[in-house]
Amino acid sequence: MVHDTALNSLVDHLVPAFLLGDTTFIHSFLLTYIAVASTQQVLDEFFNSYRFILSCRVDDAPTRLWKKALAFILGTWMESYPQDFCQPPDFPSLRRVLAFLAFSMPGSQVEHQARLLLSQSLHSEPSKAESQAPAPEKDPKPAEYRPPAPTLVPTAPQSHTPMSSSGGASSLSPDCTSSDGKTVNVLPATSLSTWNAAPRPIPRLPIYLLFNKVVFVLHILNAFL
Repeated sequence: MVHDTALNSLVDHLVPAFLLGDTTFIHSFLLTYIAVASTQQVLDEFFNSYRFILSCRVDDAPTRLWKKALAFILGTWMESYPQDFCQPPDFPSLRRVLAFLAFSMPGSQVEHQARLLLSQSLHSEPSKAESQAPAPEKDPKPAEYRPPAPTLVPTAPQSHTPMSSSGGASSLSPDCTSSDGKTVNVLPATSLSTWNAAPRPIPRLPIYLLFNKVVFVLHILNAFL
């Protein structure tokens, strides 16, 4: 749209478009003007076309309507395309808009919007010292990683499972035979002869000693009876 029409004609149509309810034209212009003109050039045409607002001291209905249109156009521009006013370090276009609003519409919402945008732009701009400061050098030898020391907590003793000749665990039957049919020695070899030996016979007392013990027991019982 901006390519085929003179810039001043388009700027002159911004306020009439608002008065006619054609806000689509305003949004389309703000979206496409950057292809053929700068923000400063559009502001030059804008303030040249509506400079009479600055000298108008009459607060009648038509003047309030024109100011409302200008406030809508500038407010939509700053809200939808704030990057158009990003001109560090002085931000001349944004300061020019703020000066116009502070004079013609002091205390208005759109003036507060311009002041807020300028404040955000100034605070977001990095200082010269920060921008010129060299980046911190990376440590060529990063600190060696040290694994954390193990926690010294006593643990329950682990039970030892007998292992078969193949390395797997096997269970033992009462006759010391594993589940795979192999005999497992669970005692030292030196003690096998002792455990496998036949039990010794209980010695028998002579008959006369046995008779004497019986008589002694009977005497004891008679004493108590």
